[in-house]
This record gives sequence, C-alpha cells and structure tokens, in this order.
Amino acid sequence: MLALSSGISLGCGADRPIGKKSRAWGGNGMSESSSGNLYHATQACTYSGPRRFAGALPKPTAASATAAKSCERWAVATTIFEPSSSLRQIASIPGWCLVVAGDKKTPTTFNLTGAVYLSPADQEAMTFEIGRLLRWNHFGRKNLGFLYAIQHGARWVYDFDDDNLPKRLDAKALPAPFPAFFSEVQTHATTVNLYPRTADYNATWPRGYPLQKITPAERAAPFDVGGQLGSSKVGVLQSLADHEPDVDGFYRLHGKLPFYFPKAGKVLGGHGAALPVGTMMPYNAQATMYAYKALWGLLLPITVHGRVTDIWRAYFTQRLMWDVGLRLAFAPPWVAQHRNPHNILGDFNSEEPLYSQAGALVDELLSWKPTTSTLAGRIEELYIRMYEIDLIGQTDVELTQAWLGDLIAAGYQFPSLQETYSAERTAAQSKAAALKAAAAPPPPRAAVCLSGHHHAAVQTTWPTIKANIVEPLGPNTDVFVSSHSQLNEPLPSWLPACPCMRRAALDPTRPDPT
Repeated sequence: MLALSSGISLGCGADRPIGKKSRAWGGNGMSESSSGNLYHATQACTYSGPRRFAGALPKPTAASATAAKSCERWAVATTIFEPSSSLRQIASIPGWCLVVAGDKKTPTTFNLTGAVYLSPADQEAMTFEIGRLLRWNHFGRKNLGFLYAIQHGARWVYDFDDDNLPKRLDAKALPAPFPAFFSEVQTHATTVNLYPRTADYNATWPRGYPLQKITPAERAAPFDVGGQLGSSKVGVLQSLADHEPDVDGFYRLHGKLPFYFPKAGKVLGGHGAALPVGTMMPYNAQATMYAYKALWGLLLPITVHGRVTDIWRAYFTQRLMWDVGLRLAFAPPWVAQHRNPHNILGDFNSEEPLYSQAGALVDELLSWKPTTSTLAGRIEELYIRMYEIDLIGQTDVELTQAWLGDLIAAGYQFPSLQETYSAERTAAQSKAAALKAAAAPPPPRAAVCLSGHHHAAVQTTWPTIKANIVEPLGPNTDVFVSSHSQLNEPLPSWLPACPCMRRAALDPTRPDPT
C-alpha cells in the first residue's frame, strides 16, 4: 500500500486505484459465486495525519471576526448556465441576498441583477483556506458561496438549485425565521420515508434512501405525526419539491414522473415535521434552509460525485446535529422543480455509492461514539472516520479541517455540545413504542365450548380438554359451558379453574344441549 509523506496510508476513497475494492467491502453472507460483495463500513485504513481540532479551538483574529455584515438571510447556488428563472425569482424576493458561485463552464456573460456573482477569477482571489482544495467543474464550488454568506452576516442560509422555482415571491416565500413550532414524526425506526404518505404516488423514495428499504412492506411501515417541537430545536428544514421531486436515477428509469405532494400539509402538520433523534432520512441541496446553529453543516464533500455529495452531507449533518440538540425537519413544498437537462443513465451510474453504501452508513452513524469535547472536534473526527471506512477520500478530511478554520476566521460561533443523543433516542423509542401499542388492536381470543346433559358429565372430560386444548391456547381463551342443569343451580367448584368461564342459557327441554 502506498503512503503519502503526511503519514496517511492509501487504499481508501479517492486515494484507491479505480476499480479496486477496499477492506470496507466483504461477503454477502450467502453465495459468493452467484452474487457480489457488500459494503460493510468496516475500517479499511488508518488516518495518521494531523487532528487540528481535537483540543481547544483557535481564536479568530480581530480583523476576520469583524468582516462586513451586509445581510442576515442569504440564498446560495452554483450554476453552469445563464441565469435561470429560479435564480431571477430568488434574487427578487424581499429581504434576501443571493450569491451564485460560478464554475469554469459558467458562461462568461453571466449577469444577474440583485445577486453577487463569484466568477472563477473572484474565487481564485478569495483568501479562504478551502479554495486551494476545491475542484473545478464540481458541485463543491458552492462551498465558497456558503463561506461568503457566513462572512457577510448570514443568520439563515437557503441552499438551493437553479432549477427549483419558489411557489410565491413575497416576503413569506422562504421560511426564515422558522415557524414557532413543528410537529414531530414518531417512530422507533432508524430511517423513515415520508414520500409515500405525502405524495400522490406511493411507490417512491428520496434520492439517497437505503435501497434495501424501498420494498412495498418498508414503504408501508407506519409512523405517527403529532406533538409540538419548538423551532429552536430545528437546525435544517428541507422542502419537499413538487413536479420533479429529488428521486434517484434508479427510480427515474422506471418510476412515475411528475408527481406531487398534495397530502404533505395534512400529514406533516402544516408547517412541517421534525424527525426524532435516532431516525434518519436523506435531504438534498435543492431547497433546504439552514439556521445559524447549523451553518457548520453546509460543507459539501468533494471526493465523491455531485450526485452523492449532498446526500453524504445530509447523513453526516443529521448525526452531528443530535449532539448539539438539533433536529432535521421536512416541510410541505415551497418549490416546484423543473429539472435541468440530465442523462438519467448517467445519474444512475454516478449514484452507485448511494445504492450500495447508504444503508451501512446509517448503521455506522447510529453506532458512532465520538470522543472529542467540541462540535468542531467532532466534525473533524467524523470525517476522519468516514475516510477510514472508505466513504470519502483523504482530501475531504483536509477540506473539513480547512472549512472549520475558515468558519472560525469568519467569526462563526459553534453551538455547544449537549450530549442528548442517547437520552433523546431512548425517550423517542419509548414514546414510539407506547404509541404503537396504544394503536394496536387487542390480541385475538379463542373460544372453547363444552356441552353436556349435566355438570357432572362435563366435569368428567374437563381435565383432558383443559390440558390439551385450553392451556395450549393461552390466557386469551374463553370457555363456554352449556348443559341441561338449571341456570340458577350453583356452579360447581371446578369451573373457576378455567381462564374465563361463562354458562350459556339453554332450554332444558331440548334434547340436544349444543
């Protein structure tokens, strides 16, 4: 195995020769000759490079901490096209500022009134540490737009794509600040798919959802929505998107499009619903609002494809938010997507890591136990772990460290750890289990009917019937006795031994007591 001078061993992520599988992959537990390997999220290599944020955080310089603050609400996009209808509409919304990060393919004539455009030349002149690591012609150019917004006073960041059109253009077009309360999704599952219950077509799922959970039975898995969660506990709010929602290439090759979310308002409780701690669902970079306390989670990895980067970010950020008392929420659509031209088979090919790795990633994140004592330290620690299990490349570890350094230099204040993950997960599981039990139908009961001319005759056969029929049926069994004995005759002492005993009212003159 090759090694870099920094001491980081090769063999993971982007550092591994193309076409080679690392030790994070293994057998499928069945037939190795007739099936393929599976991703197991096991350690494939060891990171031995610097850990810049394992201890106390560095202090920002006075100059960087007082960078110009011109807007509290920023929308951020990247594009390789001329200004789209979506960009023009977002630029016109009152109370919002817009920054667009260009790329080498973006037309040199790009011009959008009311927006800040970061041309390739502008980006190369920026002093952010991440600039030296970002790739051209990659979705990750957006990271410079995020830092620009944070440096210029962002308290809210709307991360969106240039083909998602807002449904209204007034001051309430985008939900920042968040509404006062959200509903809560109540489930004990590790993942939840909100699409089938909220859409007009139920055989669907979001891009990045674990493929092993898209079966009809999994899509029909029940969950409840209720209660209230204060908006201060929501860090990220994702809008569902009408018309062409964000589904993966596998779905696009065979599924119904367009489809819409007419039931989202009713199912999600009007403003939207937050997922419980310990339950995940992927969100994307197409119409997502970040509160200030979650702006650290905007970073897009660059060693994976653009069809993968925002999904990996979503899973990483969800897990880290739990450690600072924040949740992910989903809202009824405030956008409709009219998709830019795509090659669907190309999308399918580029999304292969989502299909093969998302399920194992969820399991890994749920079992992850960080050791550092600050959020910045845990972000670094998580990205190192993701490198070691062959999910991202080593450059993304360096990018994360540079990103954290740039946030500190820009004066960003990280939220404090709250260590609530285990307690909230246990409480959420207990609450979901109680709701499930309350909604469950009563257990079925069995009935055993005994008939005879007299109690004494029935009594003769009772021990055998009790041992061979009643007791194996269990406690939810009713025993009915009918005989020609008069109803006002006292029941014999052996009858209370039955789990439940009732005596039928019969006409004693009838020859057949049954």
